[in-house]
Order: sequence, then structure tokens, then C-alpha cells
Amino acid sequence: MGELVVVLIVVLLAVGPERMPQFVRVVGRGLRQVRKASRQLREASGIDELLRDEELAELRAMRLDGPPVRSTRLTETERLRESPPEGVDIAWHRVRGDVAGTEVTREPR
Repeated sequence: MGELVVVLIVVLLAVGPERMPQFVRVVGRGLRQVRKASRQLREASGIDELLRDEELAELRAMRLDGPPVRSTRLTETERLRESPPEGVDIAWHRVRGDVAGTEVTREPR
């Protein structure tokens, strides 16, 4: 509420008290045009009908009543696979068969 008072005071100072009624009328007309355009767009696109559609309501109910979400905590096996102690690069090379033991073979540059 305090922000609105500050904005109104700034507008009053910027526009001036003698031009304030005309300014408010112009802003009111602009808001009416935006609302009208928004209403026409909603009617033309049929978004309101889609939102009221029974099938969509059924899908919403299915989503809300769907299977429980899996926990985001990793098991010990998953944690080791995601963050191997020897490092991700070495583990990746080991899976590919490029690494003997823990040493990484590098090509000369």
C-alpha cells in the first residue's frame, strides 16, 4: 500500500495537478483497451473452454493421484556410480576398456 502512495505522489508531481484528470482518463482508456484485447484473444483462442474441458480435469486428477514420486536420495550404489572415488574420467575410461588399473593413457600432443 505504501508503494502505491509513493507512485501516486510521483505521478502527481510529474503530471501536475491541472493535467491529472486528463492523465487518469487516458490511463483508464488504455487499461480498458488492454482488457478488451485480452478478452478477445481468450475468446479467439478458446483457452477458457480448454481449461474447463472435462478431459483436462481428468488428466489433472490423474496427475495428482498418480504414482508417488521417487525419493531424490541416491542409494550407495547409485552414489558410487555417479561419483566414483577414483574420479569420473578414469571410471569412464575403465568402462570403455581404455584403462589398465587406475592409470590413464594419454596421447602425446
